Amino acid sequence: MGDDFYYTQYGQIKDDSRSNETYNHYESWAMTVRNTQNAREQLTSSDWYFLGFNGTEPLYNNTPGAYNYLNREEQTREYAWFTQDNLCSLIEDRFDRSSPTQGTIEIAIWRDFSTSWSDIALKIGQTYEVIMGYRVYPSDVATSTVARGTSESFTISLSGAFYSHV
Repeated sequence: MGDDFYYTQYGQIKDDSRSNETYNHYESWAMTVRNTQNAREQLTSSDWYFLGFNGTEPLYNNTPGAYNYLNREEQTREYAWFTQDNLCSLIEDRFDRSSPTQGTIEIAIWRDFSTSWSDIALKIGQTYEVIMGYRVYPSDVATSTVARGTSESFTISLSGAFYSHV
């Protein structure tokens, strides 16, 4: 397990009701996927590690540390985001052990529009500021990344949603 690469994708939504001119407040999630042959054939919950966050620190500012220590001070025990396991996958033909910075991870997450686990009530027609990013760790105990990146802050607007709990 130690020599498998670990790929982390994260997202943060700015909470306007708790942000001010001094700092932004975020509701955030991070999903780390272990790259193994079994995971590429059928990704299951034993292949990923999900974290939720509530706080002011942008995840791209995180100090060096293993993936499960990402913004440790702002990690939450309960979080509003959940994975849709049957829609998460690793794209096998894009992974190359000699080039760990390339590959595709598809994850599907969802949350209720209004939930007691969040101070942000999502509404159709509302615009939200979002930050997305990724990190690649060479092992489950690595304290530094071999690749990382983040988006500039961008906005999304909810135009509708459909979710079927099958």
